[in-house]
Amino acid sequence: MRKLLRSVVVVVLLLALFPATFAAAQSDRQNSNSDLVPGQLLIAFRPGTSLQQQDVVINRIGASLIFRIPQIDVAVVRVSPGQEAAALQQLRRERTVQHAAQDVRIRSAQIPGPNDPLWSQQWYLDFVQARQAWNVIGSGPGRGTIIAVIDDGIDVNHPDLQGKIVDFLIAPGVGALDPNNNNDGRHGTHVAGTAAAATNNGIGVAGICPTCRILAIRAYSDVLPQGSVGTAAWGITEAADRGARVINMSFGFQTPNDFPSIKPIGDRALAYAARRGVVLVAAAGNDSLSFPRGFPQSNPLVINVAALTPSGSKADFSRWGRWVAIGAPGVQILAPVRGGGYEALQGTSMASPIVAGIVGLIFESGICSTADCARTRLLTSATVHPGLNRYWPGGRIVNACRAVTNEWWRCAN
Repeated sequence: MRKLLRSVVVVVLLLALFPATFAAAQSDRQNSNSDLVPGQLLIAFRPGTSLQQQDVVINRIGASLIFRIPQIDVAVVRVSPGQEAAALQQLRRERTVQHAAQDVRIRSAQIPGPNDPLWSQQWYLDFVQARQAWNVIGSGPGRGTIIAVIDDGIDVNHPDLQGKIVDFLIAPGVGALDPNNNNDGRHGTHVAGTAAAATNNGIGVAGICPTCRILAIRAYSDVLPQGSVGTAAWGITEAADRGARVINMSFGFQTPNDFPSIKPIGDRALAYAARRGVVLVAAAGNDSLSFPRGFPQSNPLVINVAALTPSGSKADFSRWGRWVAIGAPGVQILAPVRGGGYEALQGTSMASPIVAGIVGLIFESGICSTADCARTRLLTSATVHPGLNRYWPGGRIVNACRAVTNEWWRCAN
């Protein structure tokens, strides 16, 4: 009895001394739970499991099929909200199931920026020596390298994206762009335009890769809100199947420790694309933390991009760490937005498509024909900033010109 009383006293004292710690832990759990998609589960079946066998398992747990990602043996299903834990427990006893998890919402990696007229300059083109890269490659029609932009959509009618869009796909379970809200699709339009807006057309801005084409995939919407790891995985596999050489992912969810059970399912989609020769590029994330977001940033196949300021320093909001591969401009990035206009935005969401566009330039130049070569080329041609090496390996900064030629003297002016 005395031992029990002493234990109770210790717990009470801990609560009194460290109330914020316990409150913060509870808050983290609540925030994590709010990112879960009610009633939506991802089931990763063992390779070779037939559709009939999959349907038996889905029916056995009382679920309905939303859509499949057959390339990676994944089914996205719906159960009654509140029944997720019981269904997952049952799924983990199924011999044909390798992984199962409740689906998790994804969000963009953009942060707000001021609407300042002085931002109406694409300072980042000279920062990464894009014009020198264009001179090296020449002004021909190019190879038409496809950059897949998995995001919240695209304005197919934007004047600066005409002739650039290969296709616009919408993931199952994600609605069409809201016709009354230009914020829906604003992020994806900006990302796509940064990477590959029409260039030398006498209007608007220039894209990093003028001869690249865009495969736009709407996998989420911050406005509705809709979209999840499941819809992103669908988008990744579709992009790989439709000929994308580069996939840009300016989204993510919280941390690897928040939803560890879902990471292997997302990793399947990334591995599928990598096996098909796709270079995977992602925004590192904001809020200045030193660990990666859970998906897709925590996968080693992904080139994670931090954000830089015009002075070349790490943007104060950018995530960082040894898992980051390279830095690129992410502040005051002027690009198209939905509705036909242009805005200067900031975030690692804006830095990532600059790198994706430069990977596109590598393929366009012909200096590389494989994903492994392009990835290596991107990293070994980067310039080095000694002040950044405490944030990511080598303090690498992307350089478009050095990436497309071995004659680096051509990048001197």
